[in-house]
Amino acid sequence: MISSRILQAAQDLRRIALSLVEEQLRQSPHITFGKHVRKGQEVEVVRYRTSRNGKIVFSEFSLSSKSGKKCVPIARKVAMLRKALLELKKSDSSCCSGAPTELPGSPNPQGDVIFPEPAKPAQKFTYEEWCALVENNDKSITKGYRHGSRIFRSKSEVLIAQLLESLGLEYKYEPLMVINGKERWPDFAVYCPETNRFFLIEHLGMMDKTNYRIENAEKILDYETAGFRTDIDIIYSMEFGPGSFSIDAVYGKLLGLVLVQSRLGETYPQGLAG
Repeated sequence: MISSRILQAAQDLRRIALSLVEEQLRQSPHITFGKHVRKGQEVEVVRYRTSRNGKIVFSEFSLSSKSGKKCVPIARKVAMLRKALLELKKSDSSCCSGAPTELPGSPNPQGDVIFPEPAKPAQKFTYEEWCALVENNDKSITKGYRHGSRIFRSKSEVLIAQLLESLGLEYKYEPLMVINGKERWPDFAVYCPETNRFFLIEHLGMMDKTNYRIENAEKILDYETAGFRTDIDIIYSMEFGPGSFSIDAVYGKLLGLVLVQSRLGETYPQGLAG
């Protein structure tokens, strides 16, 4: 469900960009770089095509000439627009067909051939590991907020849970995990069927308090040291006082995380210590 929304959003953005580039090209003069042999020497030139009295007129200037120097910035802009148009068309076609946007051994803009690094085997975040996680079920939460069979610590966490459910994402609330040698209870461990792996969400609800920020800075460092990459393996949502929490911001981060994971495929780094 969530991956289909991402795919549709990506296609819409590509097509908007495509139409904008095409419109800029239509409004730009027809101008290109080229080469001309003069007196046995190859000279770089700018070729300019215009219409006068219903007739097409071609002009050509060397780059060192006064007219050529005036045309160079325009020619560069047009060349960049044409390149962008080709890349967007290729990207749009690949997105619709499901093919990768870059082929192995494809040249970069400098003409060098780039070969992709070999894929590393996936480690951690598997469905089996997610199933093995045990929720904390903290009985000390006496002033919590009940939603379904769970009691959450804050209204914001309830909103996050409802968002996950609306997207068809399974989650575990405050499961026990050993992170960087310490016991941690991340707020949510979320399994995503589209990427066949799980990720974490930590909601930091009192970031306006100094001691709370210090404590959670250490927690974030533990996650990073253990190999959990921000916005790829773990999402942080924060509140800095009343009215500062946005569930739409969390939704945006979820879409971005799934998009990144979909692009990465199974090329996750090894060494995610428990």
